Amino acid sequence: AIYMPTMADRARSAVRLLLNWIATDALSLQIAIDYGKDSYNAPTQFALQDSKFDTYTLDVSYALSESWSINGYISAGNQKLNQGRPAGYILAFEDNTFNAGIGVTGKVGEKLKLGGTLSFINNTDKYSQTIGANPAPGNAELLAVTGGLPDIVYKRTELRLFGTYGFSERSSLRVDAAYQHLTYDDWGYTYGGTPFLY
Repeated sequence: AIYMPTMADRARSAVRLLLNWIATDALSLQIAIDYGKDSYNAPTQFALQDSKFDTYTLDVSYALSESWSINGYISAGNQKLNQGRPAGYILAFEDNTFNAGIGVTGKVGEKLKLGGTLSFINNTDKYSQTIGANPAPGNAELLAVTGGLPDIVYKRTELRLFGTYGFSERSSLRVDAAYQHLTYDDWGYTYGGTPFLY
């Protein structure tokens, strides 16, 4: 059995760098960098051994005029977990994420506010398998033939538009419209003739 990570003792070391820069009255930027590492203490080798993560983010905001502004962001992150498993396998799960987006908001007159955003997400999960010192018979050959587990890929592109009309200080009407294109490449396997996801 695999020892549950939530039951293991965890020691975390993390650091964050945050930079804010107001370049002009109209332009501002923010840069954030996060890095962390976890180590786990479990009563068995068949458990989560260590993990680490890093994230890099850039946010930009620019005022086109007194009524209109534009903003954008880009972010990339990586998380990796190393886990000891039975039969001599060592599983390294790696999650890579990339996000980007741009948005615009503004006013048309005193009562009408318009805006929209365009965003993109690309997430890839990798299962990197290796063999330990004492693998079960045939496992090294099986891993060499199959190449291990395939990647899981999630992609989403989304466009959102909105408009708000203010009737008075206490009442307004908002209309939203959205278009989303999503692709998800996953896999599954069967055991005893019963399919289920890993």
